[in-house]
Amino acid sequence: MGFSRKDAMATQEPDPERRLPDLGAARTELPDDFEDRLAEGREALEFWPRDAMYENDKAVLDMTPSRAEVEAANRDLEAAQELLEEMQRARYEGADPEGVAALTIDLSGSVVSLDFGVDAGRAGNHGLSTAITAAWGSATRLRAEDAERLNRAAREIWG
Repeated sequence: MGFSRKDAMATQEPDPERRLPDLGAARTELPDDFEDRLAEGREALEFWPRDAMYENDKAVLDMTPSRAEVEAANRDLEAAQELLEEMQRARYEGADPEGVAALTIDLSGSVVSLDFGVDAGRAGNHGLSTAITAAWGSATRLRAEDAERLNRAAREIWG
């Protein structure tokens, strides 16, 4: 199409202040003796008086997830972190058929870069507007297709 970085008119770099959440911080590491500790807690509970404190502590022990459930949740967190990173890196490039304009958008639809080909100066205002609109439409279609894929991936993680 005749585009190069030297033809670029505008480029938006990712905002370094806009950081992804660290889902790894929510990761739970269980001690090797996790199951033993739960069993000890249940055994000790049997010696407690049957009052509100007993009911509360029993409810806590009963709703404690198993090791398998915690490990599954950790895997989901890792998959979610990878998906968030992929979403942040996603870029969609579109260009008009004549090679007058090309642009790149991110997943949010924000313009990351706008490039003009060597014939942009001869296109005139209307021609340039038409070329940018065509490039935008092309990039937006790619973004919509990929958004469907990313949404399916998110549903697989979170149900």
